[in-house]
Amino acid sequence: MKKYSNNFHKFIIFIIITMLCIITYFTNQYFVEPSVHDLFSRMNLSNTPSSQIINIAIDENSLSKVGRWPWNRNLYGNIFEYVKDAKVIVFDSVITSSDNIQSDKKFFSRLKKMDNLILGTFFCNKEQNSTINMTPFAVDIQNGKQMRLIEYQYYANLPEDLVKNAHSIGSVSTLPDNDGVIRKLSPIFRHNKTFYPSVGIKAAMKYKNINSLAYKNNTLILGDITIPLDKTNSEVYLQWYKPSKQNVNFITHKTYSASDILDSYNKMKKGEKPPIPQEEFKDKIIIVGATAYALNDIKKTPIGVDYPGLEIQATFIDNIINNDFMKKTSLALNLIVLAVLVILTVQTAKQLPIIYSLLTLITIILGWFYIAKNIFFANGYIIDVITPLSFVLLAYSLTFVYKYFLAGRSRNNLKNVMSKYISKSVMKDVLKNETAELGGKRAYVSVLFADIRQFTSISEVYTPEEVSSLLNEYFSLIAPIIDKYNGTLNKFMGDAVMAIFGAPIEDENHAKNAVLCAEEILLEVKKLNYKWKISNKPEIRIGVAINTGYVFIGNIGSKDRMEFTVIGDSVNIASRIESLNRVYNTSFLISSSTYEKVKDIVNTIKIRDVSIKGRISSVTIHEVIEIKHDNQNN
Repeated sequence: MKKYSNNFHKFIIFIIITMLCIITYFTNQYFVEPSVHDLFSRMNLSNTPSSQIINIAIDENSLSKVGRWPWNRNLYGNIFEYVKDAKVIVFDSVITSSDNIQSDKKFFSRLKKMDNLILGTFFCNKEQNSTINMTPFAVDIQNGKQMRLIEYQYYANLPEDLVKNAHSIGSVSTLPDNDGVIRKLSPIFRHNKTFYPSVGIKAAMKYKNINSLAYKNNTLILGDITIPLDKTNSEVYLQWYKPSKQNVNFITHKTYSASDILDSYNKMKKGEKPPIPQEEFKDKIIIVGATAYALNDIKKTPIGVDYPGLEIQATFIDNIINNDFMKKTSLALNLIVLAVLVILTVQTAKQLPIIYSLLTLITIILGWFYIAKNIFFANGYIIDVITPLSFVLLAYSLTFVYKYFLAGRSRNNLKNVMSKYISKSVMKDVLKNETAELGGKRAYVSVLFADIRQFTSISEVYTPEEVSSLLNEYFSLIAPIIDKYNGTLNKFMGDAVMAIFGAPIEDENHAKNAVLCAEEILLEVKKLNYKWKISNKPEIRIGVAINTGYVFIGNIGSKDRMEFTVIGDSVNIASRIESLNRVYNTSFLISSSTYEKVKDIVNTIKIRDVSIKGRISSVTIHEVIEIKHDNQNN
């Protein structure tokens, strides 16, 4: 009976672990990994966009100058005619309605002369009353029957005269993932067992003078270009490019306003010198589309939530003509990585003492994150990042439970070991004053954030070992300073530091101590830079910010497992203010709440009231210029 009971318990444990694994895997695959993909996309915007692609944007300025939407169709014709010397012209829009008869007749007549123009359509499974024969615009794909493509039932019902006079038509459809983010595009669409190109594929075919495609081993072959398809054989992961300059619309490729093109066309017709010469567009790929918010062609992408559909098409075409794609690694490779990391973690947790196994666990997590970002993603490969790390943490936790519970270790021993997770200074103060409370307490404190600017550029130049050595020396410098001013070093976040003043031990001068601490950190970093300069090490610049307010500080979790943490709006404000050092080219910022506590010892410049994301009310920030040491009241 006892043996039966033990087997039953083992079976229950097996079921629980299996369910945990399944939930962990699918939660990460569908919710977490896409977000990490977006993060890495933003962190790896290093590639330069092609100069062969030029956008013509129907933007707010165009609507203001030309008039309300929709425009007379011949205005498009004027744009097309002005850039007629382009190698390819893509119209990133769908014409489904008719204008007046005379206007349409003139427009369609002009289309007939433009064999380099690609018009837009779309495919869907919602009835569109499609009656026009689109087969003349289909493409031949060798081995295309092997592609597992969605069969679309309908396409946009384009005007018959437009179809008769058009030389090329492609799909402009951009289908988001389940979370509404566009990370991939479909190069080919299937309807009635016939293949139709997207405007991106058609533009590349025209640009490369290629008439047919081929499919082989999950790739679409276009001449000497191999386009990697995802596991459904239907979509391509986009490689995003670094914007040439900062602007609200995330425009990456060279872009002209449609109103400026129309103005140039009108001046050319009058015999006047156009502001934008036609030679600018010769042999280029021109994409005409909307960027104005009112025209509803703004999408959500990994790069931004207000990304123009026009720029998505430009990015796709750029990927194709330069054979520059992101490739999803195979399921087999992801499982191998997961298995290797889990086995390494389990062996580490079983063989090493808790402190060493925890350090090894942190090394595994940081090491894999670095490898995934800087080796795989930076070279165009999308590999699972959080999924294997989640299994590593799960495996570590289960091994820990087995080692300290099922192996006969007492609950008290577990608590003693877990207590080592809290930083030494915090644990020392909590035990000394016996103020530890499950659930924590509300405290009025000062929160300090310090961050190294442009640390990514240093990481790209130096080896991981050298970067680690630099960070260790930097952290070893500032940690004692924080302790000196009664601060608690709460956590390291990459190259950033978060410190708390005023808790867990109350300190009525916590704001002043935080300011004095920040001043000394900045001073010591200057000395460190002088030392590093002699040793041919890189100079670093740091930004420091302090905010004073109420936070929650204490233990969160259960009676068996808890984490000492500090959370609250005041922490978020301090972090946001620190990031503004980059915006205002400052080194030391404090909030108005901190300023009120230390105004008798500091000289500051009030910068402005700034909006903090997630907050209704703004925050006033001050730059600390000088600290008056003669007036300190310690």
